[in-house]
Amino acid sequence: MTREEWTKLVDRVQMPDSSTPFANGFVTLLLDEMDAFAAACFAAGAEQSANDIATLEQEARQMRARMERLEKDAARYKGIIEELWGIIDDIDTFSDMAKGNDAVFRELVERRQKHRWDTGIVTDGYTLNIDAAMAKGE
Repeated sequence: MTREEWTKLVDRVQMPDSSTPFANGFVTLLLDEMDAFAAACFAAGAEQSANDIATLEQEARQMRARMERLEKDAARYKGIIEELWGIIDDIDTFSDMAKGNDAVFRELVERRQKHRWDTGIVTDGYTLNIDAAMAKGE
């Protein structure tokens, strides 16, 4: 494999339109590592066999799958954050709405705070289990 062929192979790993800077950085890091490995092989004058090329292509596909998983996880985390922030913001609004009426404020807050369970997060009262929420999004 020539350096030009290697570059074409690496160029076939493309970022999806919805990729985040985190996912882009992850894939870029992996591509850089693969590129450094290839550069070392070329510098030593080593020729890559068809089997080596297939292995590199498989690694590129695996990187793409990992990136897509990161994208999905990032979207799920974002959804959880937005949902929890919405609850906090609503509670702040309730405090303005129910100024001077503690009973109304408590009723509104107690009703709204129950929606935190819609995220899929579970707790024993001391620790949060976010894995359950992530599995909910699958």
